[in-house]
Amino acid sequence: MIPAEGTPLRDGDPTGCGDVLGATVAASLIAGAGLEAALRLGTRMGARNVSHRGASGLRDHLLGRLSAV
Repeated sequence: MIPAEGTPLRDGDPTGCGDVLGATVAASLIAGAGLEAALRLGTRMGARNVSHRGASGLRDHLLGRLSAV
């Protein structure tokens, strides 16, 4: 188990949160990140996905969030 801080969330749309988590972890590992770093980033991006309604425009929403990380 890897301990991680929770991400405060408001009500939102969980559409694609697991997909975002998995894709972020996979992309991070391919880019050379360690497992713990990849999982931490994946959970942050999956949680942030909740603030976006639906799947349309999701890529730009997450890229904007990633640049702030």
